[in-house]
Amino acid sequence: MEIQKIFKKAMVDHDIKNYDDLGRLAGVGYARVLRIMQNKPSAKMVDVAAVAEALKVEIKFIRRQQ
Repeated sequence: MEIQKIFKKAMVDHDIKNYDDLGRLAGVGYARVLRIMQNKPSAKMVDVAAVAEALKVEIKFIRRQQ
């Protein structure tokens, strides 16, 4: 499942209406939240982790084996 779908469901569960409110809650800017929610590869892991923490969503980063 894509991370933005999980975050959107958590936003509904926590009654967060828009990305601006989510950014304030997570301590990241609107543009960074937008990158995450649009599933852009330029989204930084630290920002994803901050949004996940604000939404009380547990995520785990797994390093790809090459």
